[in-house]
Amino acid sequence: MSDYQKVWEAMNELDMNSSKLSGVKEVLFAATISLENSDYDGAEKLLYAAIDLVNFYTETFDREFQKTWSVVIPAAREYQDEQDRKLMEDSKEKKSWVVPVDCDNGDCVVTFPDELIEITGWKEGDVLEWIDNGDNSWSLRKISKDLGMDEC
Repeated sequence: MSDYQKVWEAMNELDMNSSKLSGVKEVLFAATISLENSDYDGAEKLLYAAIDLVNFYTETFDREFQKTWSVVIPAAREYQDEQDRKLMEDSKEKKSWVVPVDCDNGDCVVTFPDELIEITGWKEGDVLEWIDNGDNSWSLRKISKDLGMDEC
C-alpha cells in the first residue's frame, strides 16, 4: 500500500471519528426537548448517554489521532526528504547546490553534501564568507589564512 493510500485512510478514519460528535449533539438536543416537556427522567437518561458517548468518542478520537499522526508525519518527512534529494541531484548537475537549512529554536544549520566538500577542498574549521548574489542566492568563499580569499 502506498504512503498516499495510508495517509488517505488514516485521515478518513479520523474524520469519521470526529463526525460522530454530531450524534452527541442530537442526544443533547433531545435532552433539551425532554426538559422543555418536563420529562426530567428522560432528560437525565439522555444527558448520561451524552456523557458516555463523549467519553467513548474522545478515547476513540485520541487513539485515531495518534494512529493518524504516526502515519502522516513519517509520510510527510519521507516526501520532504525525497524533494530534498531531488533538489540536491538537480543542483549537482549544475555544479551549484541547493541545500536544506534546518532550524531549531532560532539556530540554523546548513549541511553541505559530501561531493561539495570534496570539490571545494573545505574541511572542518575553515572560515567561509557568505556573499549575497542579489538574486535570492548566495555564494561562499573560503577565507584563506595566507592569501586572502580563495573563491569556491
